[in-house]
Parts: sequence; C-alpha cells; structure tokens
Amino acid sequence: MTGGANFYVYRICLVATLGGLLFGYDTAVISGANNALQAHFHLSDIYLGWVVGSALLGCCAGVLIAGKLTDLIGRRAVLALSAVLFLVSALVCAIIVTPT
Repeated sequence: MTGGANFYVYRICLVATLGGLLFGYDTAVISGANNALQAHFHLSDIYLGWVVGSALLGCCAGVLIAGKLTDLIGRRAVLALSAVLFLVSALVCAIIVTPT
C-alpha cells in the first residue's frame, strides 16, 4: 500500500471507531436516564423497556434506509435531512416534556 492508501484506510477505521464510540455513549446516556424517565412519565417496567428499546429500533431502521437514500439523493442531502429531523425531534421533545 502506498502512503495515500494507508491514510485512507486509517481514516475509514477512525470513522468506524468513532461511530461505535458514539453509539456506546448514547446507550450509556439512555441507561442513565432510566430512573428519571420512569419517575417523570410514570412508566411501568414494560413501557420503560419499550422506550429504551425504541432507540435501538430507530437505529436499525435508519441503517436499513440510509444507504439507499444516500444513493438516491446524495450524501449531503441525507446529512441535511438528518439535521432537520434532529431539530424537529428536539423541538417536539422540548414542547412535550416542558412542565406546564
């Protein structure tokens, strides 16, 4: 391998590693919020499991859709769409969770 090809492989490995790290971090964050979620929303153990598991189900759905969507509309458009969806979900969470 030449120097440029080595650099490319290292970059790919770094991105994959960071993806795993962030996924693990998200899992740890949601597990740290279990007690607060259960107390605030008065969730039974079954519903708490559903709430926590929903994050993983969303990840599975995203993985199945992301590749084809990227092929159809392009990488930048998918990233922009992801940013808009994150913004909308944050706003909805702020509106729903804000105490009245």
